[in-house]
Amino acid sequence: MTNTNKIIIAGGVTGGHLFPAIAIAEEILKREPKTEILFVSIGNDFEKKILSKKGFKLKSIKTPKLKGTTILKKIEALIKLPAAVFAALIIIKKFSPNLIIGVGSYSSAPVLIAGKLFGIKIAICEQNIIPGITNRYLSKIANRIYIAFKNSEKYFNNKKILHTGNPLRKEIIKAEKTETISDNKNFTVLIIGGSQGAFAINKAVTDSLNHIKNKQKITFIHQSGINDQKKVKNQYSNHKIKNTVCAFIDDIASVYQKADIIIARAGATTISEITALGKAAIYIPFPYAADGHQELNAKTLEKVGACEVISEKNLDGKKLAEKLKYYGANINKLKEMGKKAKKFGKINAAEIIANDIIKNLLG
Repeated sequence: MTNTNKIIIAGGVTGGHLFPAIAIAEEILKREPKTEILFVSIGNDFEKKILSKKGFKLKSIKTPKLKGTTILKKIEALIKLPAAVFAALIIIKKFSPNLIIGVGSYSSAPVLIAGKLFGIKIAICEQNIIPGITNRYLSKIANRIYIAFKNSEKYFNNKKILHTGNPLRKEIIKAEKTETISDNKNFTVLIIGGSQGAFAINKAVTDSLNHIKNKQKITFIHQSGINDQKKVKNQYSNHKIKNTVCAFIDDIASVYQKADIIIARAGATTISEITALGKAAIYIPFPYAADGHQELNAKTLEKVGACEVISEKNLDGKKLAEKLKYYGANINKLKEMGKKAKKFGKINAAEIIANDIIKNLLG
């Protein structure tokens, strides 16, 4: 590579897309420090905060959302799409990248389309077993497709595919190489409902506090999202249960290590991080995820005993309290589950992707 190489990374919106993108960017810069990398997405507060902290530049474009809306909204989105593509064309012309990497979410679509119009090489990353609508369609114009799950192969052109696993944040990789931190006095439960929290999980967990006995022997670490933070914190305080409640947990790696069990949504990035660290988990898939991909992600692990899955419609505080009571009394069961989960963990995905990009797409 020369010092003139420039890369646009398109997409983000949530942590599930943004954190793998950052992992890839950091691995490329580790190998080629002079590479210029620009993120392009909708520019929400979450993206601005995380990318600013990591030292990456972000350009924002207004991108219409096609999936999961009414017919009228879809028509409106299609009408607005050309304007988003035009905005992306301006950014691309000014930045002049050698490569555009799409990391999923609707926000990547206009950038990849614009990149193709300029004849720029395109790579996409698919985190889930069932590809999202954006990657499914845009894979046709991609030069390279990186997949996290081998089961995804049937959705893409085999000649373009490289099975890599899901890129992990460097903090997770570092944590995987260090000893797990545990508090033998307390059974520690970590709740992560995604980067913005999950109301249904927050409610079930706080309701479970009414059914938990031996409250002095359990500790909760809870990523609640900003909207529920105060309410969730008050519930723990009312029950006099040890807790740490944050709207968003920055140092997630060390918190993963402290947990005996994790209650989480089943996004691909969350699953990839938990399995990489060999942690036991109860997954509660988001029921409205595109094509039911979260449920499929989780069920794939549950089949081999690497986790337990509870559907949101069957979730309530009493059931959750019973699960915590069972696992709190059966730590060996958790260890066994964690070992099985570890077999699915892939630590070096970002490294594989970065090497392939440098050798085959920029070389």
